[in-house]
Amino acid sequence: MSKARSMAASRMWAFAIGGGLVGTLLGFYVPGIIGFILGTAVFVGAGWAAVYMTSATTGKGILGFLVGGLVAGILGFILVKMAASSAMSGAGGAAFDDAMKQAQAKGGTQLSAEQQAQMAQLGNAMAGGLGVMAGVLGFIWALLKTFLWGMVGCFIGGAMKKSAIGTSGAVSKAA
Repeated sequence: MSKARSMAASRMWAFAIGGGLVGTLLGFYVPGIIGFILGTAVFVGAGWAAVYMTSATTGKGILGFLVGGLVAGILGFILVKMAASSAMSGAGGAAFDDAMKQAQAKGGTQLSAEQQAQMAQLGNAMAGGLGVMAGVLGFIWALLKTFLWGMVGCFIGGAMKKSAIGTSGAVSKAA
């Protein structure tokens, strides 16, 4: 493989992985439908650029977005797990304190300090476990969104490249 082809291939990977990361960050930090639309636009634009602006074929661009989707999925897992764990541990601590105060006010059974510490540990473990489950869903969502919308962009870029060259894919490979 020539040096120019190797550099073009690395640009395709940069478009795919970079587009996956930027689109996932936009979708996570910009709230609502605007974040979804901006993230989707980045995925489609990066897919288009990965094929149209490099010497990569549509198939190589799709493969790049599969890898980019995995990287974006890891980022999505980290972001969603952090947000879910912190939200649940904060809410869980306040709910536990309120429940203890209500139980004591009604004259219910008093928990010893050791039992209260065990209940607090249980609450933190539950928050961590639920955070991991939310993170796995974040991984799946980021992977699917990056891959599917990047694939759409790759198809658009491939079609535009074919129409700009004026030949079909088989003729351009033979040339």
